Amino acid sequence: MPFDSQFALSMEITRLVPLGGVINKAVDTVIKFARDLRNTGSDIMVEADLAEFFGRCRIARHMESSFRAVVAVPGGITDLCDGLELVTTPGPTVSRSLQSGQEHYLSTVIQCSLLASVHNTSSLAGAIVFAMEQRRDQAPPNAEFQSVPGHASVEGVLDACQEQTSQFRWSALLSSVAAKLGL
Repeated sequence: MPFDSQFALSMEITRLVPLGGVINKAVDTVIKFARDLRNTGSDIMVEADLAEFFGRCRIARHMESSFRAVVAVPGGITDLCDGLELVTTPGPTVSRSLQSGQEHYLSTVIQCSLLASVHNTSSLAGAIVFAMEQRRDQAPPNAEFQSVPGHASVEGVLDACQEQTSQFRWSALLSSVAAKLGL
């Protein structure tokens, strides 16, 4: 039977290439990243949903470079007291957004950071969920939409963005804009 011999041959070929270690390493990396995100209050799937929602917006180059320069600075460890240390490095949400090829995540992080700096994250999360539900409900019948994330999940991502980008001084930037507008 040709099928049996083809199956046996493909099984032997898989033994020649040691993919088990590579696959295990990739899975371990993904799981570690997901755990790191969860520990910050964020969620990998909600970040992806928000990146689809916000990530299409382009950020001006000078804004992007200013933001990167401030939030990408590798920090250090500050001793607060015996056994309690404060690590001041970009968290997993920001770190991923700063990687090459992740411009849609960077756009999302910048927008969420700005919005969270001027709005209460709970009411902001409610407004975002409402807008995502409206977008889904008003889409053409053949459009594919993921499920809309819950309020608490969106708020977790907003809080993570706000905490991980707190070095960027949105208030100074907004004051500068207001001054230029004569407000």
